[in-house]
Amino acid sequence: MGRLPPSLLLAIPSLLLAILITLIITRGRSAGSEPNETPVPSSDEETLVTLKRKCRQNPTWTSLDGSISFEKCRKAWSYRPRSLPQRHFGRSGSMTDVGHWTHFWEDDGMALELERQMEACMGDGLKEVNTDGGETVFEPLVKEKYPDPVDDEEWHPDTKPVLVHIKHALTEMEVMHIQVLQNCVQKLDPERHEYRPFENNLGGNTVTFLSTLLQMFLPGIASQIYNLAYLAQEEANWTEPGFEENGEENPLTAYDPRAPDFRALGLRTSEYLSYEGDGQLGLHADSESIYTVLIALSDPEDYDGGEFEIYWDKQMDPNEKRSLKPEKLSALVFLSEELHGVTHIVSGTRKTFANELWMFPDPTYEMLRPHPREFLEEYVDMLSRLSRHVQRSLDSARQIDLGEDSRDSDDESEDEESEDESEDTGEEEEEEKEKGKDGRRPEQRAALQSDEL
Repeated sequence: MGRLPPSLLLAIPSLLLAILITLIITRGRSAGSEPNETPVPSSDEETLVTLKRKCRQNPTWTSLDGSISFEKCRKAWSYRPRSLPQRHFGRSGSMTDVGHWTHFWEDDGMALELERQMEACMGDGLKEVNTDGGETVFEPLVKEKYPDPVDDEEWHPDTKPVLVHIKHALTEMEVMHIQVLQNCVQKLDPERHEYRPFENNLGGNTVTFLSTLLQMFLPGIASQIYNLAYLAQEEANWTEPGFEENGEENPLTAYDPRAPDFRALGLRTSEYLSYEGDGQLGLHADSESIYTVLIALSDPEDYDGGEFEIYWDKQMDPNEKRSLKPEKLSALVFLSEELHGVTHIVSGTRKTFANELWMFPDPTYEMLRPHPREFLEEYVDMLSRLSRHVQRSLDSARQIDLGEDSRDSDDESEDEESEDESEDTGEEEEEEKEKGKDGRRPEQRAALQSDEL
């Protein structure tokens, strides 16, 4: 048997290495295709998950070590401010403008003083809140939908739910942040804290309006409200046309023939509600809003009575009603236009965090759950002020430009005059050089000599 050529002997190790690599890759692909194997998250995914958890653990979206910030958390949670103005609270610094030039309020002395007082009050109150990240953050979980034609065959298969019940909507630490904000508002702006009776003997509740201040000081809570509403919208498929026996339109397309972008919905109102003693809230609809997000701040054992109830349609058929007492930290997300209410409170205190999303941006500070007409009037007035401000700026810029142009033209005229003067001066100097000792020019001297001859 002959010997192998040296070139072939040198190629054998490379060939064996290539075969080995091919076997490893093939084995890895076949193992990765097994359905029971959990994919290993990339480092970027792990970083995003960690950042989102930190942002949930500190709803102010600020930290002294800089590990989280408003911008980092906003991007991590895909939170886009809906308000015409946006500011957020910095525990280690002052208020920071975010977004457009407008503000929640006019920058007068009283408003800025209230802003500083709120910042100090929030800072003092949050010192007692543990934000070291020790509390476990659970992902929101859909507990039930009402009605659910999958579980109840009596309903038409295409029936749309009007209510989505979500567990783990907030954490205890997030609720403590909300309570700190509620205490500061009640202390510094008592006009936003009142007992609110409803007409036609529908009862009432004690309300503290947190709108605007929630987005400013606790943007993490505002972001979570949108997360819960979006989860409910996807679970209930509210953005698609559905079967409804009462013939009403889809809650979104009723306002716009096109299904609007969820991100366009603004936070119409955010309210800290309390029902005590003989309190109740008769059946009503949150008119002109799209979604209502109620978050339970009390355990069901803290009060007797006080059941939340909602009807599937406005016929008030008792067979098409859902009554329940949600557990603490859970959320009820429902279509705002559906009839709902709270039954008589026999004893104890029932606390709820109520929020409504609507088709317009967030209202300004002065508007407490405004009617669309009121909001649009304020919005038009704001645009008018903006228009005047822009016009004044343009006029000022135009005056500056005109002033520079006039100065430029004056400079050009002066340059031309100086050039003419310099030309005249040059000619005079040449004439002086041509003159002799007798002061006569050469042609004058020649004419004089001819006369003499």
